[in-house]
Amino acid sequence: MYCNNCGKHNPEDSKFCKHCGAEIVRVSAEHKADSLAQSEVKSSTTETTEKGKAGLTGWLALVGLGLIIGLFIQGYGALEYLPLLSDTYNIPGYLTLLQLEFIGSIFFTVATAYLLYLYLKKNERFPRYYFIFLIASIVYVILDHLLLASLSAPTQELQKVISDALSENTSVVGRTIIVSTIWALYIKKSKQVKVAFTKN
Repeated sequence: MYCNNCGKHNPEDSKFCKHCGAEIVRVSAEHKADSLAQSEVKSSTTETTEKGKAGLTGWLALVGLGLIIGLFIQGYGALEYLPLLSDTYNIPGYLTLLQLEFIGSIFFTVATAYLLYLYLKKNERFPRYYFIFLIASIVYVILDHLLLASLSAPTQELQKVISDALSENTSVVGRTIIVSTIWALYIKKSKQVKVAFTKN
């Protein structure tokens, strides 16, 4: 028999623990089974409550909303490139840049759609893929900006067009870096994300 207080072994007929002096309470097998069952129910209830709290609410709802909006923006952006790709440009490399941007836009549209699917299914792969997506977004806008900056126009007028595009692109780069970094940190650190996107 073991002491309920200190856990040390005592003779079977002991009323008090010979180690700590506490009264030894005899527990029947039925009582032990009831206690174990109650403990399991409590554990199950806690787990269910945790899962309930970890729904797609709060900040996670904003992630979903961002994916939905992003899907439309990316899709529309890809369509906007179509008329531009058939034009001829006097700036060497500009058409190639537009083609690369079009491919990037298609890629990010498909990736956003897939992420939205994983998000709605609460698939455990979502946090990892979304994190990669955010980092890829940062890399993409930086590379795009650098490629645009590397273009040189044959005339002052065309150079001004590039300068204006660079100026506009700089704010996009800054915004993408800030927003993507914030969400990447959230996805990596949030307990809600860990609980919401776990295997059932």
